[in-house]
Amino acid sequence: MKTILIVSMYNVSRKSHYEAARRYGARLILFMKNPTWEREYVDLAIDVDTENLENTRKAVLELMKTEKIDGVIPFTEHSVPAAAAAAHVLGVPFISEETANICRNKYLMRKAFLERSIPCPKFEIAKTIDEAKNICENFNYPIILKPLIGGGSLAVRRINNEEELIYYFEILQKMALEEFEYDPLYKRTIEEFGDSMLIESYIPGKEVSVESITVDGKTTILAIHDKRLPMQGPYFEELYFSTPSLYNEEIKSKLCYLTKEANKALNIKIGATHTEFRIDELGNVIIVETGARIGGGGIYKSVLSSTGIDMVDCIMDLSIGKKPKLDFINAKPIGFYNFFSEGEGTIKDIKGLDEIRANEKLVELIMYKNIGDKVYMPPNSIAHGHFTVKGDTIDDVDKEVEKMLKTIKIELV
Repeated sequence: MKTILIVSMYNVSRKSHYEAARRYGARLILFMKNPTWEREYVDLAIDVDTENLENTRKAVLELMKTEKIDGVIPFTEHSVPAAAAAAHVLGVPFISEETANICRNKYLMRKAFLERSIPCPKFEIAKTIDEAKNICENFNYPIILKPLIGGGSLAVRRINNEEELIYYFEILQKMALEEFEYDPLYKRTIEEFGDSMLIESYIPGKEVSVESITVDGKTTILAIHDKRLPMQGPYFEELYFSTPSLYNEEIKSKLCYLTKEANKALNIKIGATHTEFRIDELGNVIIVETGARIGGGGIYKSVLSSTGIDMVDCIMDLSIGKKPKLDFINAKPIGFYNFFSEGEGTIKDIKGLDEIRANEKLVELIMYKNIGDKVYMPPNSIAHGHFTVKGDTIDDVDKEVEKMLKTIKIELV
């Protein structure tokens, strides 16, 4: 039996990933800081501070004294650099540590895209409000202000004019410094770029995400998800995804081509990727970013239910040097919705869960927050849960999503 090391951080939305890994049939060892519910899915859970790359490397060396590790996988965006560090020590297949760094640093990522002539927003970094003002004068408002590292659209905001820039720049800068201190690349990013923020030109239009698997440098596109609700700001919480895409073949062809080009630009030769794009009203496709991992939230179950491709199986196969099976079925309509409470506070009760679970169209329901938990709203929080549904058509999926949104009620005090 093969032994696979999961390098991760806490993220309750990944429960389905752990369930799939358990079914895979390998011996599973988990590196994670303060593991809790994750323990039931693995053979051995070791409390490792995966927020610190050097601690991760030391833990791997210690583990190698008693265990033969055949592969390494991450389940969360922020743990990709730690997984790359572990894989390097072990000498097992994974992206390089430098690729992991570039994929987590939005400034370096965009520079790599430009070098391969992949269309992306205009961008620059600023440490001070004066630097930011000068950049915005050249870009023209509105612009997007965001951290260099991070995820989940935390500390990301559309800025419409200089007055908003002056008000929000230091607020978001401080938020980024506080929110992402746990990130394995935080120290390196601060050393190289200080407290710089990324400024991008705003691209009007709709967003999509593309899921792919790369084997020996060859990328196969698995699914395209349309982000069905407008994402115009000021914050950019991702709510409703559906697949297969409703865009025409020309647009979908551009998305597939640019995803493959992005993987080449980032030197991703193995593993899963989650790539986001904006499509403007003229049909131009502009890349936003690529993550070297399975997409978050409901992406995993959505791809599996729609295409028959198990992305967890794929990355586990690749981790041990085995080529994954990419046997597609005809794409079935699937949608998932990342939902929030109606405000901030402490959860008193959650109503409607039993009714939703009894719905035959439900694929998955995961609550990220439960009774007694404090909840916040964007830009200070990701979603509070998600549900995934199926239907005969995208219209059917839309109706089921609307029905479930009316059913679930998160009561606060």
